[in-house]
Amino acid sequence: MDLDPRSAHAGTGPQKKVSFSEETSSMVSKSPSDGIGKLKVAFFLHTPFPSFEMINVLPNCTEIVEGILGADLIGFHTYSFLRHYRSCVIRLCGFTPEMDTIDHMGRRTKLSVFPIGANCQDISQAMQTDEFAEKLRELTNEFKGKNVVLSVERLDYTKGMPQKLDAIELYLEEAHAQQKSAAEAQEEDDEAGQVRSNRLEGLQKKFKERRHGSSALRTSVKHWIRQAWASEDQLDHAKTVFVFVAIPSRQKVEEYKNIKDEVHRRITDVSGRFSTGTYSPIKYLFHTVDLNELAALYARADCCLVTPLIDGMNLVAKEFIAAKDRSLANVVPGTIVLSENAGAAQELFDALVVNPYDVDAVADAIHTGLELTRGSLDKEARWEITERMRTSVLQNDAVAWARGLLQELQIVSSLAGSVGYAPAIKMLDFLAACFFESAMGTKALFIDFDVALQDDGQWSVPKPLFHRLAARNDLKVYILSAFGKDFMEEHFGEYNAFTLIAENGFHVRNPEALWQRARPSTAMEWMEKVKPVMELFVRCTPGAKIDVRASSVAWHYKDCDEEYGL
Repeated sequence: MDLDPRSAHAGTGPQKKVSFSEETSSMVSKSPSDGIGKLKVAFFLHTPFPSFEMINVLPNCTEIVEGILGADLIGFHTYSFLRHYRSCVIRLCGFTPEMDTIDHMGRRTKLSVFPIGANCQDISQAMQTDEFAEKLRELTNEFKGKNVVLSVERLDYTKGMPQKLDAIELYLEEAHAQQKSAAEAQEEDDEAGQVRSNRLEGLQKKFKERRHGSSALRTSVKHWIRQAWASEDQLDHAKTVFVFVAIPSRQKVEEYKNIKDEVHRRITDVSGRFSTGTYSPIKYLFHTVDLNELAALYARADCCLVTPLIDGMNLVAKEFIAAKDRSLANVVPGTIVLSENAGAAQELFDALVVNPYDVDAVADAIHTGLELTRGSLDKEARWEITERMRTSVLQNDAVAWARGLLQELQIVSSLAGSVGYAPAIKMLDFLAACFFESAMGTKALFIDFDVALQDDGQWSVPKPLFHRLAARNDLKVYILSAFGKDFMEEHFGEYNAFTLIAENGFHVRNPEALWQRARPSTAMEWMEKVKPVMELFVRCTPGAKIDVRASSVAWHYKDCDEEYGL
């Protein structure tokens, strides 16, 4: 649990605020609100919220979902995670949320999306230091004439390092295949080039179909594809260096040890396969780096490879763009190959968004990303995409994220008195007396009757109440219901003074009379045509059923999944 004491201002008034921002606090977020009625709680989940099918494997899944509901404001990185949580509330807790609110147990919880931003201020300050400038000069000299692709990740099984290395190996295979001499394999080169060209055309089409990438990015990719294969001065992809910054994580956990061993083995294999006396394709740093060095790596890299299998946001992508300050010496433009399963893909519309499991697509995106920053495009075109992303990242940094969350909590707090349920109250006998004494003469009482099954399977009908109503000689009682006349006769037939109206008016029983149709001439032939259609929908909708009545065919969907068909 990460409780920021700066967000609870004890001296500012009677209403205090607490912000929870860690997944491990999900079971305790309702405790402060339960214990101190005036305490307002905001809960923010930094990780993806799982779908119902995933979280349902946990024996205490309902307690987790209900525990989070104890907060007044619940925040997520993306709408997809919010949607998963809403779905779990429906299925596990039995509440029916609105789009961004959940009314439950007499209170209201607000749901909202707060995409977290990078700490741009710290990165900017680091880039003003002499240490940064010196490190950037070293990297510029070290990678002179090279294409640099940067990857910064915790060594974690969710980051997709093995899949990333598969894509890198494929990229290097095709890059080194281009170096074969025309005498050795001209025909093979032409065929390989055509395969890559077709795949790149497919990648550009995917950007358009899946709406990944801004229109400017799609235009740039299309422009480059048209020129690249016609140009005699193509970028040499065999000179690409992949810089891996792998930050050790949970090294005592068996799963993390296994992923570390696999990554180290794969890097050794790939490096051994493609290295020469003057070239090594991978530079591997298995340790943490200080911010000055990290900012320098961001500033020098031509492309950033961020392809986690799943991630809440992934700030590496935003930090990389934040470090692309064109006004500083030796800083180069950069593109991002970004997993569609990272929250950042919902914001960085100029990134090359890919499926991290699609090795071909990731390899092609690396190729495309380097061409956009080091290929045939002019200098201004290379910087255009980078600077547009940087403007967005700087405007939506970590400070803006915190400010937005706390402002929303303030709004929720100010509206707390105007939302929620009014508690149900029992009408007192003296109120009923006032009703009868308001005017002389006989009164009419209309009761819209609907009932529910009790735990024992019996219909819940308040007999004592109806006995009292039937005993009054100054009252005419009309009971209206959607139920059929047989049900009404079974439960109210003994009250001869009542007027019973069944099936919403189709059948009527007046006092001391028999049941009759309100309109005897009503045609009912339509029912035989409608019933097969309704039965078809019952077969297609698990949990649904129909109730064929004298005047209607009712569709019952109470037992259906509430989100089915949406």
